[in-house]
Amino acid sequence: VLNGSNVHRYTPKGFTVDVTGTVTDAGSNLASVRVDGQDATITTTSFSCRTSITPGDNVVVAKARDLAGNEAADAVSVHLDNVPPAVTIVSPTNGSTLSEIVNDPSKTGWFERPPMITARRGVALAVLDGKIYTFSGNGDSNSMLSCEVFDPVTNSWTALAQMPSGSYNFQAASAAGKIYLFEYSDSDILEYSPSSNTWIQRESMPSNRSGFSIVSANDKIYAIGGYNSGSHLSLCEEYDPTTDMWQPRSPMPTARRNAQVVTYEGMVYVIGGSTASGTTAAVEAYDPSTDSWSAKSAMPTARYEFLAAACQNAIYLFGDSSDRQKVEKYDIATDTWSTAPDMPRARVEYSVGTVGASMFVIGGTTTSFIRLGAVDEYLVGQWYQNITGTVSDDSAISDLRINGYPASLEGTTY
Repeated sequence: VLNGSNVHRYTPKGFTVDVTGTVTDAGSNLASVRVDGQDATITTTSFSCRTSITPGDNVVVAKARDLAGNEAADAVSVHLDNVPPAVTIVSPTNGSTLSEIVNDPSKTGWFERPPMITARRGVALAVLDGKIYTFSGNGDSNSMLSCEVFDPVTNSWTALAQMPSGSYNFQAASAAGKIYLFEYSDSDILEYSPSSNTWIQRESMPSNRSGFSIVSANDKIYAIGGYNSGSHLSLCEEYDPTTDMWQPRSPMPTARRNAQVVTYEGMVYVIGGSTASGTTAAVEAYDPSTDSWSAKSAMPTARYEFLAAACQNAIYLFGDSSDRQKVEKYDIATDTWSTAPDMPRARVEYSVGTVGASMFVIGGTTTSFIRLGAVDEYLVGQWYQNITGTVSDDSAISDLRINGYPASLEGTTY
């Protein structure tokens, strides 16, 4: 009854086998044929069916039934090795090109991520190699020494080596594979190495001041603006981590302190802050390659109690003293401003960082001063990439994925 049995394809739940056979003396009286309880396809006196088997010994049973209810059965034994066929990628991906940015509304907006291990406010934040590092801050008794890293891919936090000294007022920036921490009212600098999970002291800033802003661009770090001896400063100083040396750069047109600074595609943007005459809406861009400044379209509202992050051709401003949830967007290409979806919760003294097409708002306190570990992700859009390649044996593959996304397979090409 059973013949032509062969292992066909590996599936996540086991293997399947194609079963074919014939039924003798059936004629018009044949009502059904079932293989391991599944209905078979019947053509005159021939039948076929695909059924599941598992590694090891299997017995596949076929049953034929006539119109009067009489049955005839037969079986075949199938043995399957416990180790499935080996499959190898025989060529690397080819034709890989970044094709476009897709802002799919169903994949754009605010999403909650796991909270920090230690709830705290005022953490120093830096992004390096697609991971978010948080340092110090004000929380429990040990929070000023706390260091944690968040991996958006694994969606998890990990505690790191504690800082050698703690402060509530650190700023952080990454450059040349390391992370550098600057105390807000001091000139000391700490260097953290993620590869060795260790700390060392580096060369202090040449100008002692408070209220300055830190940003990294092109593996250099810039300390901009600040306040000293009753004066708002226009200073711009560049630190090279590879030489551990500082040098002065062209001063900022608008002297200020407590400004927000971001970098995008090698350019540095200084936004808002406080001047000698009050809060400012001024936005100025610095080009390190030419050591020159240019004015940009001013913010809709002058302020300094806010945060900023750059993501996909735009700069986003989060919150201000009158509306803790508001978000505004600056389009870098068009030099124009618009609104963006509000943050899901009101908070103060939080931190923000960008990874890929997402910005992450982390920590802080509620408006009633309850410390938060909460992490909210704002997904702006996604990069889509076309990937093709080949495999050695398509018959052994049930599921092929590229970075977690299912790939289509035609023959040995995906």
